[in-house]
Amino acid sequence: MSFDTVSMEVYPLSETRGDSKSVGCPHLYVTLPSSTETTDFGGTYMAPGVAQVAAKLKGEFADVSNRRPGPPRLEYAGHPTFDWNRALGITCSDNRFRDINAYYHVTRARVLAERSAPPHRRALLARLLRDVKVVVDRDEIEPALRGTWRDRSQNAWWDRELEQIQFGSKVRYALDSLVIFHEYAHGIIDKITDESHFPLVYEPGHQMENYLPTAVCEAFADYLACTLADWPIVLEGTRAARNLSTPTIFNSIPVGDPHAYSLSLSSGLWELRQSNLVGREVADLWVWETLFELRKSPHRLRSFGLHEAVNELIQRDRQLTARKHASHIVNVFRARALLS
Repeated sequence: MSFDTVSMEVYPLSETRGDSKSVGCPHLYVTLPSSTETTDFGGTYMAPGVAQVAAKLKGEFADVSNRRPGPPRLEYAGHPTFDWNRALGITCSDNRFRDINAYYHVTRARVLAERSAPPHRRALLARLLRDVKVVVDRDEIEPALRGTWRDRSQNAWWDRELEQIQFGSKVRYALDSLVIFHEYAHGIIDKITDESHFPLVYEPGHQMENYLPTAVCEAFADYLACTLADWPIVLEGTRAARNLSTPTIFNSIPVGDPHAYSLSLSSGLWELRQSNLVGREVADLWVWETLFELRKSPHRLRSFGLHEAVNELIQRDRQLTARKHASHIVNVFRARALLS
């Protein structure tokens, strides 16, 4: 396999936030029919005749498959710069466009995550995130669940058992970079801490304390996603939008929604990141190091709620930044009713 950068038409943010554009996507494996045919590693095929490449978006950091049938191979004659969309005849309205968008942003998330992580953690993170699989157009098998919160065809999620990101067939989440980053962030959290120790609870009818470990997981996933994108809104333009730049008070949230609970933590983290007193490098360091600290004692995650997460941040400030920011952390999270 050769290792190339190819041209892809994608939405840099999402289909509701700007037009699609052509970008160069690196880290893609391209299969050529013989060893005599080479590329210039910029996507331009130098061999005469027809170059065949595998019609599968598989690369160093991502492996995207679609549940809908498609051509296993494609042919491209002459010496063009290889354009994945054009070769497959894909337009923005085609289901296959979601595959390309997902591949590009998962690959981008992997590169950005490694840059964002503390230097001494990058080698371990690279090993943990070797190859993330992505499934587009997943249908829910059980018809009885259609239309309920369990209907996977209308959702996007990180499957901890299969270790893959899945996008339902009835939603266009694979066209939204922040949704892709959010699910990739769940993969990061799972790989670092073993997310199976978090008792994830989403269905209604539970006591508040049962939702809190889930809320922590969602808060860290939103924060990591927004730091990778440098943009504070997940699911922008929908009723479920979560805006980390809007302060959210913990005791003002109705019982039963861990995503809503999570904003009291994630919005505080975002405020610290955006402030002149703390800043992005320090806030990001605290979050990364908190995840790696939890890796040492995963049993704690069973009862690790929002208040415990804030106390961990205070500990990171003590250990890593000599308590320089303790009063600022307290003020930010006291305003959100996470500290007394």
